[in-house]
Amino acid sequence: MRRKRKRFSLRPKPILRLLLVLAIAAGIWFSPITSIRSVRIEGAIPSDQERLERIAKRLEGIPNIRIDPRITESEVLKLPEAQWATLTRSLFGSALLKVKYRTPVAKLLGHPGVALSNQGVFYKAAQIPKELPQIQLPSGGPPTLLTLSSNWQPKTMAKLAQDVLKLRVSDVIRIQVEEGGLVCLNMGSGRVILGSIDNLDEKLSVLRDRLAANPNELNEVEDLVLTSPKSPSFVPRKENRP
Repeated sequence: MRRKRKRFSLRPKPILRLLLVLAIAAGIWFSPITSIRSVRIEGAIPSDQERLERIAKRLEGIPNIRIDPRITESEVLKLPEAQWATLTRSLFGSALLKVKYRTPVAKLLGHPGVALSNQGVFYKAAQIPKELPQIQLPSGGPPTLLTLSSNWQPKTMAKLAQDVLKLRVSDVIRIQVEEGGLVCLNMGSGRVILGSIDNLDEKLSVLRDRLAANPNELNEVEDLVLTSPKSPSFVPRKENRP
């Protein structure tokens, strides 16, 4: 007896579904309907507006799905002052580019144009306000940060710079970080020895109270020692010594 051969029949519905999916995917990939027509920029500073507009212009005419936001965001972050950037898109041809910039709170002594951000990051800045405190690091600047003790904490230094600026004691404030991480404040013609960064809030509170009682104190002493905030001491100037 002859064996009956099995007949294979094509099922049209699954094939049609597959073709439909492929057609839709191709439409999304190539169709100008989903292409970016406009990019709104949010958060740009005036000095960076033109650069961001050039970056955004490159996205126009490209279908939505073919855009990798990470590439655009990385391009924006090539500016050291840029802290973060996000690119979001809609299926209707629009995109939003948001940018946030670093906030300088101090400048690095001996390195023009290098600022410390409020997040504790050193970066190259186009403009740094003149009134910001200066940070003096051990000889060599930022590379020596690796050799400092664990007492060095950039975020803490950033907060210290902001707190010291609020005292408004003098036009020039210098935060000196010595080998081992010990910290001194040079304000006016005097110096405040804070020692380690432990209990900084308490030390600054004592300093604030003393200056409120005698605003001229830092011009009358050589050193105001606040390493132990509960027992502050001072070294008088030579001309004021008995």
